[in-house]
Amino acid sequence: MKLALMLLLVCSAAFAVCPPTAVPYYDGFGSQTLGSCWQWYNEDPTHWSLAARPGWMRLIAKAGFASTGQNYMTLPRPAGDFTMGARVQITPTVSLQQAGICIWLDYDNFLFFTRDYVPSFYNHITALYGVSGGSYFNQDFEPCTSNDVLLKMSLSGSTVTASFSVDGLNWLPGGAATLPWLSNPACRIGLTSGAPAGYEINADFDYFRIDGDWVLPVELLSFDARAEDQNVLLSWLTGAETNLSHFEITRDGVVMANVSATNSATGSSYQWRDENLTNGREYSYTLTSVDFDGSREQIGQLHATPRADEVPSEFALLQNYPNPFNASTTIEFILPEASVVSLTLHNLLGEQVAVLSDGAMSVGLHRINFDATGLSSGIYFYRLSAGGFTAHRKLVLIK
Repeated sequence: MKLALMLLLVCSAAFAVCPPTAVPYYDGFGSQTLGSCWQWYNEDPTHWSLAARPGWMRLIAKAGFASTGQNYMTLPRPAGDFTMGARVQITPTVSLQQAGICIWLDYDNFLFFTRDYVPSFYNHITALYGVSGGSYFNQDFEPCTSNDVLLKMSLSGSTVTASFSVDGLNWLPGGAATLPWLSNPACRIGLTSGAPAGYEINADFDYFRIDGDWVLPVELLSFDARAEDQNVLLSWLTGAETNLSHFEITRDGVVMANVSATNSATGSSYQWRDENLTNGREYSYTLTSVDFDGSREQIGQLHATPRADEVPSEFALLQNYPNPFNASTTIEFILPEASVVSLTLHNLLGEQVAVLSDGAMSVGLHRINFDATGLSSGIYFYRLSAGGFTAHRKLVLIK
């Protein structure tokens, strides 16, 4: 295995002078302009982009057929000990494609912690390796099958300890290395991607931090749209939220709404309806998460075309929104035929605590606004019975 081939550079450039990086430092790459302390290092300006994927830094490793391509985007290291990390997304297809974080002093002294694809070795791995004093070394390899991973390196004196995570909560060891030059204040730190001769790879980076909190502000599980008559219902589900202020919704590039986040450690479900639209026209929607510190990340994008009313083909009970909620929430259900409807609320013991609707209803989509002012915080279930159809869903009341 010749991992060292990845480390050959096909360019030369001088780093710009920049004062030591203040800590803590965060870069969500939400701007089209690269921060002044970042320095790109490669031979071709088409090898990096902030526009290819808004909210991410893309490093495009393109190697010629006679060399190996390695890309760098770095900034000055903090004084003293520090921790740095970033979120990395790649889809490797051939051996030695990789992307991750790095500490760089010069051609003879650098350290990488990357997500790699090496089918002749461990297949999908994280790798801690580099060059010290001009000699190449492999320090540690760990299995990692996820193409979306958080990588972190912590420096204490001359020792770096690496770790990785796929959710920002549970971290696994990625190895350690003690190298005398790591304490050199001239070192630079940042991002890197690489590809073997004749290949290229797009490596996307987000959430770069120095001495910060590496818990992802939001883990998005799904983002969906339901097109209806002159309106579109957007629904999204999160698996976890931390330090999250709100979600921003844009339609065709224009901000339409801000939906407050619950910051639930176990995630939440959300819905927002866009009304008074033109049937037959396609609309583009973007979902962006906004942290309390103002950091932004585009986490979802989709298209939807409103249509004239159609007779629904089946019964359906939809998830309430918002959920969890405080005081009031909306419950929706669909009837394919006129039916006598019973919508009731039950506690965890199965006891009925409220009747939300009881009576005949017509075909179509129905919305029930539920005010839970008189109930205590907790988990409840709402149950729909209509035309032989029965279904229930969970809601969470937080006061």
